[in-house]
Amino acid sequence: MTINYARSLNVVADPDVLVCGVGCAGLGAAIGAARMSASVMAVEQFGFAGGFMTAVMSTASDGLTDMTTGEIVVGGVAIEILARLGKIELPLKSRKLFEPVTDQATLDRHPSKIPMRAGLIEGFKLHADRMLSESGVHVLYHTKLLDVVMSGEHLDYVVIGNKDGITAVKPKVVIDCTGDADIAAWSGAPFEMAAVHQPGSLHFTVGNVQSTASIDELYTLTQKCGEVLEAAYEAGEIGVYAGPWIAPNGPGEVLFNAVRLTFDSTSARETTAAEIQGREDAWTMFKLWKERVPEFKDAYFVATGATVGARESRRIVGEATLTADDILNTRPQPDSIAKGSWYLDLHPNDSSGFHEHVMVPAYDISYRTLLPQKVDNLLVAGRCHSATREALASSRVNMTAMAMGQAAGVAAATAANRNVEPREVDTDELRGRLIEHGAMLG
Repeated sequence: MTINYARSLNVVADPDVLVCGVGCAGLGAAIGAARMSASVMAVEQFGFAGGFMTAVMSTASDGLTDMTTGEIVVGGVAIEILARLGKIELPLKSRKLFEPVTDQATLDRHPSKIPMRAGLIEGFKLHADRMLSESGVHVLYHTKLLDVVMSGEHLDYVVIGNKDGITAVKPKVVIDCTGDADIAAWSGAPFEMAAVHQPGSLHFTVGNVQSTASIDELYTLTQKCGEVLEAAYEAGEIGVYAGPWIAPNGPGEVLFNAVRLTFDSTSARETTAAEIQGREDAWTMFKLWKERVPEFKDAYFVATGATVGARESRRIVGEATLTADDILNTRPQPDSIAKGSWYLDLHPNDSSGFHEHVMVPAYDISYRTLLPQKVDNLLVAGRCHSATREALASSRVNMTAMAMGQAAGVAAATAANRNVEPREVDTDELRGRLIEHGAMLG
């Protein structure tokens, strides 16, 4: 059954740049565009920015460093917020941050494989707010993206909904940072989507866990928690699980990435089912550990993430496509606007525990992977950029997404200021601007 529904909508804003979604990619995009003196509106469904770092609850800085050398390869907005969180000091005395963990047997399990953690999730929210405000971004939280209005291949309006009702925004350039490429798909841009996606996860935290003060203690705890989950899985007490990967989240508090959920994040029904199953799985794991791991004797369940985290859904078909071959052969891109560096980290759907992380040197991400085909005034950034499924296993992570976002923001502002389409932006000039704004492209 269908109905016809029509109404007149108020156009509430006509910014130079509209950023759709203010997760890690959107945060970089909004700040990047605003610092180019463009008028910027950013809309976000949650009451805070940060996405993976906040709504999904993570403290990892995945993609910040070349995992084969320990050198920082992402600058700009990403490294600035880490500095504001007190995790790094600017200007950098050295780009060498750590000695990389290279032993595969240890790699999957050892907490030190993440050399830099952002720290408190609430602190990330606060500093993201401050950076957006200081940059002059007009942010609308608690706002859903609903639809688009097209004229041929030009995106005229984006329809939004919030407590003010249903309204429209008329931007010059739009940046899709939804993760699921919602705006691109609604606009008619071609995209690809695997029949079965990489599984997602619902992160959760547990408080008053004993023996978590050092990396070695966390490593031992990881092994104990993993043994309990493996035995429970073999006994049929739980379904498939991930890792577990654990991280410190304050004195005695531990953050867990252990729930493994296969779902389509472009489906409300499947995402709802994943959230419900994820909470069941998280509580089941906690109860098993409390019964069988001495360090959990006096522990208590703190929280699950505000949303389930997805690793893969729609990937646009762009002017260029990043491939695993590009990554493995460190293929140079003349229009590189960011460095990727995370492992080829393809999570399996049908098995439990740890999986192989293939180490790769830092590689170039082409500007053309941010340009959807068949829509003129649209860019994307983050895990919905143009990449094969295998390549996305590396490029999807948060610090890489923030770097892509900043590049998209600078490009969008340049296009809007000059009344040209994003694909007409001179990439040598764009790269120069990004380096001026602290990006690391060399």
